[in-house]
Amino acid sequence: MSNPKKKDPSKKLKQKLQQISGNYQWSDLTKLFAKLGYEKQEREGSRVAFYNREKNCLIILHKPHPGNIVKKGAQRAVIKHLNDNGENL
Repeated sequence: MSNPKKKDPSKKLKQKLQQISGNYQWSDLTKLFAKLGYEKQEREGSRVAFYNREKNCLIILHKPHPGNIVKKGAQRAVIKHLNDNGENL
């Protein structure tokens, strides 16, 4: 039985992601994935993989450069990925 008073540590980061704005920081995205149980894996070039062992799911994104803002298309892809893998944003 779930505890209705139990706080979701990723709630604010999820809400910010859902706004699909031009100011979602890469650091916010990496924090969100970490709180959801994903491991960050640096890949070739600017590619970064986030893998959740428990759910056996993977998403590969390009780290934004220059700057630290996640593009809106990438935000939409993350939302779809999380919804498809049981996060229900």
